[in-house]
Amino acid sequence: MTFSMKRVFNLARLFVISQKRTILVAAGAVYASLMAIFFLGMLTHNGWGTGAEYNQVFFSLALVLAGFIATSLSFSSMHRADRSYAYLTLPASHLEKFVEKLLLTAVVYPVVAVITYVLYSVILAGLSPLLFDQPFSVFNPFDAMTPETLRTYVVASSVFLFGAAYFRSRHFIKTALSIAGVFILLGLVAGASGFAALTDLVESVEAGVYDQTAATGEQMRALGLLAARVARIGRFAVLWIMPPVMWVLTWLKLRETEVSDAVR
Repeated sequence: MTFSMKRVFNLARLFVISQKRTILVAAGAVYASLMAIFFLGMLTHNGWGTGAEYNQVFFSLALVLAGFIATSLSFSSMHRADRSYAYLTLPASHLEKFVEKLLLTAVVYPVVAVITYVLYSVILAGLSPLLFDQPFSVFNPFDAMTPETLRTYVVASSVFLFGAAYFRSRHFIKTALSIAGVFILLGLVAGASGFAALTDLVESVEAGVYDQTAATGEQMRALGLLAARVARIGRFAVLWIMPPVMWVLTWLKLRETEVSDAVR
């Protein structure tokens, strides 16, 4: 079967049609919660200032939480016994099913989130002067922080998309715990490295072979350059290497899972 964007579009349309009610209810719940927070702040904390901080904080929060939960459920039908057969028999290849979920979670969802939040902020900008006699700014999607927020979401969502394919249940919780475990492990490694370096320093001082006047400046500069280099390499790896790797692993896991389920 050759790859077809038409089949990818049909898969996405089928998903939207079948999940329309769930999507609308979830979106309504998110914006109702944000509206409640807005009114609570206006009534108890003398407003939200110009509204710029409110928009940036709660747009980022809603984008990340709702997006990660939705992404982690991307392949839930494939893992459920009562729905796996219908999913397996969809007239599309493994790659087309993967591309459809990738486009929905990493492209369509962020765009829709920005558009709907702009409309939501327009409503707040109209209600605030009317009900509370305070101005409220409309959300600016071209604000300096917004592209960075969207990029961070796309990068992190690649991990949750892999978790959706890898874990058979409780996808969001297991993926979040796995990410936390990785950070804890990295923290332990960094702590152990720092402790080893400190131990060597203490031993040098005790042995009387540590020349502070000669070592301090050069060592501090060397450590600073090394830390900056490691940070640049780490940032590049996270932003540009990790997402494609996660997407490839997701596709491979999707293909493996579909084959094993079909055999059973």
